[in-house]
Amino acid sequence: MVTSEQEFERAEARSQKEREAGHVISARYDRRRRRVIALLNTGVEIAFPAAQAEGLADASPEDLAQIEISPTGLGLHWPRLDADLYVPALMRGVFGSRSWMAAQMGTAGGRARSAAKAIAARDNGRRGGRPRGTTGENFNESDPAQIHEAKSVARQVRRLIDLNNVKLGKEYYPAHLSVALIDAVFTTRLRYEAQVVPIIDRYCQHFGLMRTRADRNSLPRPEEQETLGDLIEHYEIRGIRLMEDDVFKARYCSPGTRITKVENVYRSAVALRDIGLENLQDAASKPPWEIKCALRQLSGIGPRTIHMFLMYVGDENYVKGDVHICRFVAGALGKKRVRAEKAERIVQEAAGILGVRPRFLDFSIWQYESGSIE
Repeated sequence: MVTSEQEFERAEARSQKEREAGHVISARYDRRRRRVIALLNTGVEIAFPAAQAEGLADASPEDLAQIEISPTGLGLHWPRLDADLYVPALMRGVFGSRSWMAAQMGTAGGRARSAAKAIAARDNGRRGGRPRGTTGENFNESDPAQIHEAKSVARQVRRLIDLNNVKLGKEYYPAHLSVALIDAVFTTRLRYEAQVVPIIDRYCQHFGLMRTRADRNSLPRPEEQETLGDLIEHYEIRGIRLMEDDVFKARYCSPGTRITKVENVYRSAVALRDIGLENLQDAASKPPWEIKCALRQLSGIGPRTIHMFLMYVGDENYVKGDVHICRFVAGALGKKRVRAEKAERIVQEAAGILGVRPRFLDFSIWQYESGSIE
């Protein structure tokens, strides 16, 4: 009996930890896009094609629309199909049982590419025509007004920016995951070249690191990288105050909080390591929504920081709606201002119209608006 109680307590603790990482509060099936969309309590949306999930592949739209959420918010159940999916597994990109996933991986094996080949093929995010999945989850493609706005931004880009002469900045090719994280945390609301770059350089000089990698087409070998564990150890040896005074030499606070950015680098590193991230290869293989769930629970870490981090580690489908992006979009639409979320969605759609990746278009607009030349 004692053993059973202990097992129950351990299981309950695991369930509570998983709920804290994010649990479903609503779920629906989008017939037009043929995707199941689940909204987490953290505000993150998980969207996946029904055809890729075990038990849902051959189901009718009517059956897929009948979704029940478990009391814990960690399970989705389709009563007409007798199908169940586990939410923490979905956030890891697992859409069925081990045997079913193994069969799917076997089918897709011939299409697999190495991380290095994938990076080389992207080539600044400008190959392959209109990118798949670049439209934001909240962008309504059937809304003529939104389509018109995206076309207006695309026209403004063609008129003002020569995309053929734009090359992604070296910050998009970090040599270490720790450097990408530091850059993303500090870049919000600070002048990049004047304030952020010197902070990153001081960290790299202090620990003898290269800030960016020489070969843009491949990732450094894991053993050549500083891990998030190494970064965390620096903090644990020195403490927050010494990291602020002796290493970063900066005490900027994260937006809307009294938490310094130096402290948020540490808190973010711990959260990311807890979901299995240590190096750039780990980040490249982790589903974006799992990274979002890990970071969004931290005070002072907002969507712009998370988007920037994802962009630095190679995700080409995000846009950071900073002042430069919002100003450019507002100008293209003839408005005084545009909210960051809307600007991001419009730029994502405009990227599809222009045949480039959102990350590449984001950088092109940022470079134009800031007057920054690499």
